[in-house]
Amino acid sequence: MKADEPAGRPRRPAQKPRLRRRFNTWLLQHAEALVGSLGQYLRYPAGNLLTTAVIGIALALPAGFYLLLDNARAVQALGRPAADHPVPTQRDRRGQGGRPQ
Repeated sequence: MKADEPAGRPRRPAQKPRLRRRFNTWLLQHAEALVGSLGQYLRYPAGNLLTTAVIGIALALPAGFYLLLDNARAVQALGRPAADHPVPTQRDRRGQGGRPQ
């Protein structure tokens, strides 16, 4: 114990080396899982490619339907210009002899 430290309090260990060691362990475990997964993927390439294709199609379908719907709305909006549907104002109602509401 150093002379300038109080006698009643124990020293706290440094947190950074412990945190760094935990992060390195986490990183190593993830790297091992990645290598193991790639090894299994390469052992059965045909089945895994089919699985990957099915997942890709399942993810692409909603995006494709959204694009189709968005384009259909854009085409529908081209068919009816905004000038065909005027919104009457208070001045228009007064000019036509009607009472303002």
